[in-house]
Amino acid sequence: MRRAIGVVGTVVVAATMLAGCTGSPGAAHPSGPTLASARALLAEQSAAVLAHDRAKFLATLDTSSAARTFRTEQASEFSNLAGVPLGAWRYRVVGPVHDNRALRAASARYGAPVLLLDVTLGYELRGIDTVADTHDQYLSIVTRGGHALVAGNDALASENTASWLPPWHYGPLVAAHGTACLVLGPPGDHSRLPELAAEVDSAIAAVTAVWGTSWSRRVAVLIPSSTQEFQALSGASGTDVSAAAVTGGIDPATGRPFGQRLVLNPAQLDGLTTTGRAIVLRHEITHLASAADTADITPRWLVEGFADYVANLRTGQPVRVAAAELHAVVAAGRVPVQLPADDAFGASGSALARAYEQSWLACRLIAQRVGQRGLVHFYRAVGTAIQTKGQAVAHGFGSVLHETQSRFTAQWRAYLKTELS
Repeated sequence: MRRAIGVVGTVVVAATMLAGCTGSPGAAHPSGPTLASARALLAEQSAAVLAHDRAKFLATLDTSSAARTFRTEQASEFSNLAGVPLGAWRYRVVGPVHDNRALRAASARYGAPVLLLDVTLGYELRGIDTVADTHDQYLSIVTRGGHALVAGNDALASENTASWLPPWHYGPLVAAHGTACLVLGPPGDHSRLPELAAEVDSAIAAVTAVWGTSWSRRVAVLIPSSTQEFQALSGASGTDVSAAAVTGGIDPATGRPFGQRLVLNPAQLDGLTTTGRAIVLRHEITHLASAADTADITPRWLVEGFADYVANLRTGQPVRVAAAELHAVVAAGRVPVQLPADDAFGASGSALARAYEQSWLACRLIAQRVGQRGLVHFYRAVGTAIQTKGQAVAHGFGSVLHETQSRFTAQWRAYLKTELS
């Protein structure tokens, strides 16, 4: 599944085979489509997408009345793709789906034998992606007049297994290019995209100055047209989330992240000041930059605190302003006892703000103790450790700060009193 880190965090998506649903690669109904004809069909469709050949693309789709809605949706998506700079588009067949109930339902629906396919769509944004962003699709393939055609992408809807819906499913997209970024948004936002691209370029440079150059330093930004679309593309659940950084996964051959997208909430974007927008962009881009060194063993206080550390550098904001919610409770004598647990980031409102502020000040203290490079080293030491979460964090404190977490926590509590009370 795709996971997002934090409320404004990161998420990881992996393609999976359907347990008990995918079978041996050779089988198909004797009078229906074969795997060979399906592969040839998908190769034709890929070529049509990359060539922007609408007629050839539509020729790969079933024209029966049962497929009318799907065909209309696909024609719309093809048109919506016109402004998206694609560098690659390809399908990989994982295997046929042998779910008898789904096969019977599809055959009855289309009035013909059907081959149900589990496939992976991989696409690249030109100038941004060096590894394809991959997503699962579950296709219904039929044969009409001796030709294999795609009739639907909801082959396993009855099993609650849905095909991926791309950003261009929701409407047309236009592009603005920065020096190191690509911003995609609805046509109505066309005039403001270049300015946003310049801000993203600036944020990329700020993140690189802290994290270093060991990441792509290329960012794709998506601006949905609604909060609902933002939630669908980002996986974020709250309406007050300004942005989310999404990472599709880590390529096992190269160790490089793929499918990295910065998704902005249009409902929140206009309400941000220039400084606020810069903080949000730096925070999220830090998640993208550090994705290869972020693991399930990395505690959320470190993931979010480090991103806030980078985001708040040189903003000129006093600590008591940047940590206003935490300041209120510390000034009242209620000093947190422990660093925030992972579940603290599932809260909302003031409680969530305090979790972020506590985490930021923890990372700020680490940087004061061992320097900015030391903080980066600490982050990597924890995220790349081949240990349990507790052991990884203990290893980071021991190898970088040369002390235990409990001693650091006591110093952090004293630091909060000094900075905020």
